[in-house]
Amino acid sequence: MRNPTGKFRMEIIGKNGIPKTEYDYKGETFVESCKGEKYSIRLHNDSPYVILFVPSVDGLSVINGEEASKNSGGYLIRPWGSLNVPGWRLNDKEEEVTHFCFDSIPQVYASQMGTPNNIGVIGAIIYYEEKQKLTPFKFERADSPTDRMIIRYDYYEGLKGRGIQVVPEHQRNTSNDRIMAADPFPGDKDCRPPERWTE
Repeated sequence: MRNPTGKFRMEIIGKNGIPKTEYDYKGETFVESCKGEKYSIRLHNDSPYVILFVPSVDGLSVINGEEASKNSGGYLIRPWGSLNVPGWRLNDKEEEVTHFCFDSIPQVYASQMGTPNNIGVIGAIIYYEEKQKLTPFKFERADSPTDRMIIRYDYYEGLKGRGIQVVPEHQRNTSNDRIMAADPFPGDKDCRPPERWTE
């Protein structure tokens, strides 16, 4: 999903590294969850400034597993950059995580932590720096968030029950999805034209 200004994007990446299909319903964005499917959150910064993305899953901070808030920790993303968050951080080493996984309510991390009230929502709060600089040395979070993005998830039956027209995942043309997700220059993820070139 893209925020209203178009400067930030958040995607839920499913199996085979393919973004989950998003469904707009009554002003909200939904994706289909498939039991047992591991997923990641891909965050994009399409602005010329460093930003802080503060992601949450099921109402919990992905950084420390505590209740998420605007003051939770997050990830710095450089201008025109992106970041893949594969799971819950286990410690201060970013590479040590346990994968996010769509599962039955008793099995998801939030239930195991005793906080099942917000299962079914993935969110991110975005902050610019207090004083925007093109080359920051130390990030100082602004007093209030720049934006907030929310993606809700549910099983096929739940989406259908809401009236969302969903093509079951097993019936989708995954070959076409794979082709559309293919990147001809995968080693150049951060190579984007200056903002003025895209106006």
